[in-house]
Amino acid sequence: MKVIFAILIANCLGGEIVYSNKERGWELNDSAIIDYYDYEIDGRYWLGGEVQRYDTLKFNGYANTVELDQLCWTAQWTSEDISLKFKVRMLPYEFRDDEIPNTGLVVSGVSNNTETCVNIRNRVFDEECGSIVKYVSIQIYQISTNKKTYIYFNDIKFIRKRLEIDSNSSSSNED
Repeated sequence: MKVIFAILIANCLGGEIVYSNKERGWELNDSAIIDYYDYEIDGRYWLGGEVQRYDTLKFNGYANTVELDQLCWTAQWTSEDISLKFKVRMLPYEFRDDEIPNTGLVVSGVSNNTETCVNIRNRVFDEECGSIVKYVSIQIYQISTNKKTYIYFNDIKFIRKRLEIDSNSSSSNED
């Protein structure tokens, strides 16, 4: 009985890691963030660097998303901004070119060092992303108040939507 319960918990919490604490589940492709590195902050590794508006973190990989619902990430930055805007793109095929500007999901109000999640079945994404995703990008979509800002990313992953007891129990954005 304990084994069955453990398997059920593992299946519920299962997901696909894109990047987490220096572990790269996906390939970082020709990113527009020129000097991105793994930085150790408070005992964890974060992927990031000095950024400007429209810099984009791009990954190619493979995620079977039939049983998954959200793409989540945590970002932290050095500017004094309370929140920033990001633009997320997902495609069911590998991609290594410049992105079309009028595509993707703009996510407003992303708080510093807080997990943010988007629904992979949102109508702005190709409907095939509900089955398979091979490309993900997260773009800085707002100018920071500081001229020199560092943004770091961690825990970029596909997950099943968490069960919530009430609407205030999650800090995830579901745009």
